[in-house]
Amino acid sequence: MKLRWGHERKAFVSSFCCPPNLARIIAEVSRYAYAKSADAIWVNLYGGNRLETEIVGGKLAMTQQTEYPWNGRVQISLQKCPEKEFTVNLRLPRWSERAELRVNGRLADAPPAPNVEANIASLRQKLQITPAQEPQFSAVANVMRDNARLEASVPQPTANATAVDDLRVYIKYSELELAGLKKMLPPLEALYATLSPAQKKAADAIFRQGPGG
Repeated sequence: MKLRWGHERKAFVSSFCCPPNLARIIAEVSRYAYAKSADAIWVNLYGGNRLETEIVGGKLAMTQQTEYPWNGRVQISLQKCPEKEFTVNLRLPRWSERAELRVNGRLADAPPAPNVEANIASLRQKLQITPAQEPQFSAVANVMRDNARLEASVPQPTANATAVDDLRVYIKYSELELAGLKKMLPPLEALYATLSPAQKKAADAIFRQGPGG
């Protein structure tokens, strides 16, 4: 077989490692898309594909449908599942600070953002909520949690987004914030009606700074 170079060692070779390594990575990318532990599947990369494997003693077949990264929506369908319970872990890219998860079309019951519970506790303490006022305050707190989940469903602008893309995201933020404020009004009115004059004064000072207090 004729070789491009002879058997002698060359001082310089007019070739580069990057092109063949890129071809190798493209050929191996399917091996990086998923990882598997004893009872969990880890989705590392998003892209149209189909996975067939075995986990917790049964066969698993799942399909990804997406236009990622041009569109952040990723749909994962399970065609075969083992009888035993297992976990599907989804990677959240570091640059994306917000995401939402829907199961069978419904928003998953994810916990609210960590600071929401701190805000609720702070509001309860500042207003000095009494046991008799707890039902009305709980209604306000639940709206605060729901609004946090809505906020968490909005994707953050990415580093390569255009000015138009960013504006669309900010418009979505504004629409959700307005919807959340409207949702907050009825339970806040009910709570405000139960407050003492001193509590109302505290509430007026808090909400004068904005709904977040």
